[in-house]
Amino acid sequence: MPIFKGKNKNRLTPKEKGFCDDYLDTGNASEAARRNYDISDPNSSTARVLGNHVLNRPFVQSYLEGMAEGAISRILNMSKTAKNESVRLSANKDILDRAGFSAVSRTDLTTQGDKLNFYTDEQIKRAAAEIVRNPTLPTGKQDAPDAGTTSQE
Repeated sequence: MPIFKGKNKNRLTPKEKGFCDDYLDTGNASEAARRNYDISDPNSSTARVLGNHVLNRPFVQSYLEGMAEGAISRILNMSKTAKNESVRLSANKDILDRAGFSAVSRTDLTTQGDKLNFYTDEQIKRAAAEIVRNPTLPTGKQDAPDAGTTSQE
């Protein structure tokens, strides 16, 4: 961790502030470092290392946390006061996402993740006839009689 001397020891330097603003804009520490620090080879790992180093500075972390708190309060305010229903909905989704809640993803409940077997009409008719003839067949997960291997991927 660097030791700051002089007038900037208790606040961000102009480069650090620019880094923070660009980091908030892009979400990429390497890109923020490239934009704000003199890096001779932008394709080297220097930007990644420097970006990580700057992100770990206490004043940088405090600044970013403060900006996050401000963003959260603006989003909360938008969720309550926006005139456009779509904006309110989007703000509420963002709040829930930040809290660790997300929309339910679509899940195929019919197969529970198993491969589907596709049978011809004739194979289904034969399986149904077999069930009618022999009602003691076990129920549950089973292949249709004489279905063969017709699984399609």
